[in-house]
Amino acid sequence: MKQPFPFILYSFLFVLFSFSLNGQNVKVFILAGQSNMQGHGDINPVTVNGTLAHFIENDALGTFDFVQNSNGSWTTRDDVWVRYDHENAGLLTDILGVGFGGYEGQIGPELGFGHLLGDYSQDQILIIKTCWGGKSLAVDFRPPSSGGAVGAYYTQMISDINTSINNISQEFPEYTGGQIEIAGFCWFQGWNDGEEDTYLYEYEENMKNLIVDVRADLNLTELPVVIGLTGNGGVDLLPGDLWVQGLQTVIVPAQINAAEFTDFSNVAYADTRDFWREENQSPEPDAIHHWRNNAESYLRIGNELGIKMIELLDQLSSSTDIASEPVSVSLFPSPANHQFQLKGIQDNINLNILNLNGQIVKSLENISELDMIDISTLTEGFYFIEILNQENIRTSIHELIKKGQ
Repeated sequence: MKQPFPFILYSFLFVLFSFSLNGQNVKVFILAGQSNMQGHGDINPVTVNGTLAHFIENDALGTFDFVQNSNGSWTTRDDVWVRYDHENAGLLTDILGVGFGGYEGQIGPELGFGHLLGDYSQDQILIIKTCWGGKSLAVDFRPPSSGGAVGAYYTQMISDINTSINNISQEFPEYTGGQIEIAGFCWFQGWNDGEEDTYLYEYEENMKNLIVDVRADLNLTELPVVIGLTGNGGVDLLPGDLWVQGLQTVIVPAQINAAEFTDFSNVAYADTRDFWREENQSPEPDAIHHWRNNAESYLRIGNELGIKMIELLDQLSSSTDIASEPVSVSLFPSPANHQFQLKGIQDNINLNILNLNGQIVKSLENISELDMIDISTLTEGFYFIEILNQENIRTSIHELIKKGQ
């Protein structure tokens, strides 16, 4: 279900394997972590608040309507493959759709992430899910640079990635022999590190070491990395739950600090805290560790991971591509409600605003830094800003998040 997206022709800094120049190129994205990267968003029934079916039917904005067909069936897309060696169901290899969560009737972050990256890229997407429930970074995923015994699941994660690449022809017979590139790594984990104070307070260092070691083991020193914040409980402290409060006050700041560590480039965090939903909005009010099994939460988490990954990919592309626009072009504010400005552009540029289907929804000419660009008529969601010179040759592309009114 490849969406028409002819305007994205990015080149990337690194390539892991090259097989043939004639086949379909494959961009590989790794979704790693524990049970919340597995995902426990209930798909059905439609009558229960917080299931995927209920959310899609009742979301007035229709933000994620693309996950369901007009006849009520769930969409699939053959331009996004998912590979998940599931601890409960064995090896799953299929095109993107629902049912890749912790259990057959659930979704995880892969659904929102896969749709966004599938729309973004002209290449085939392969998502490798390598995640297990109830695992800590301090012990189970402990990276080599942290000292002590290397975590068994760190070793298994690296093995999963290499096995997926090596077996791609067998696991996905549709693969036509093109270039394979590991293009990004997403991490969503943290619950089990709330078990002990020592785990909590070494999380930041372990997170930094994980990034360094994964890049080293994959031989990709600039691999884009997105850390999903452990947002259980939301922004405000969850009353009466010391475990969750430990996550909110120690783990989340540690994840932010690791992402913003000055020695790193191409690392970002995805803030998930706004996607926490209350008991009466969720299928399992007591399942705090699994986001109360709220499918909307997992869908939005995957989408946010995708947004941050795309931002990193664009930064990497801007640093390696030759373009007449300076690399410092930025949008302000972002996200935006009613209008935005472009900073760092040459005067009298043209621009197109495109939706995720690659359709132009607005075009403007002779724009300068002083112009306020009106987007009040656009619906909430994710857009691309295509900057053109006076000859209408594209010089750069940037993301725009349009917030609700």
